[in-house]
Amino acid sequence: MTDPLVSHNLKPHKDHIDVAHINIRQSISILIMKIVFLDIFSAVVVGAMYLTLNFTEISMYIGLDTAVTTFSFFLIVAVIKISLSMYVVLDWINEYYEVTPSELIYRRGVIYVKEEKVRFSDIRKIELRQGLLGRIFNFGNLILYDFMLKKDLEAFLIHNPQRYLKILSDLIPDLEITKSVVRESIRAEED
Repeated sequence: MTDPLVSHNLKPHKDHIDVAHINIRQSISILIMKIVFLDIFSAVVVGAMYLTLNFTEISMYIGLDTAVTTFSFFLIVAVIKISLSMYVVLDWINEYYEVTPSELIYRRGVIYVKEEKVRFSDIRKIELRQGLLGRIFNFGNLILYDFMLKKDLEAFLIHNPQRYLKILSDLIPDLEITKSVVRESIRAEED
């Protein structure tokens, strides 16, 4: 007995998926590193200001109580830190590369959106760069050379660059591919 919902004419192929477009974002590891750095920087600023206010007599010269001055400073730093964290996340959400069957579109901007398009017919070379941290956290750069505009478009710190290199190489015929990957370089030296 066959399932009436399954069409026998459409046999799915496990290595092939048809999609209209793919969005490529910067690696989530980079977003987390930015937020952690922002937290550490905020903690250092708060700690330095707390020590300055408690061990000097600045608050007496200002004419305010130390507790009021400290609370006010902590409140200002908290508002600035929350605002910067929101901006970092919004910037990550609004910066992406959209791959369509015929072009790559780079969109960025939180308030003013900028868009840059590169047609696949104008691309002849792609370079993959992935260092040691990129191999560990699975991020890297893809540099696409547009021979018509004579400039590079760099997909910077994207997640899983090897996968997207394969997708782009399937979409662009006669493509020259260059790889600068730490792990593959080590294997090549051993052989």
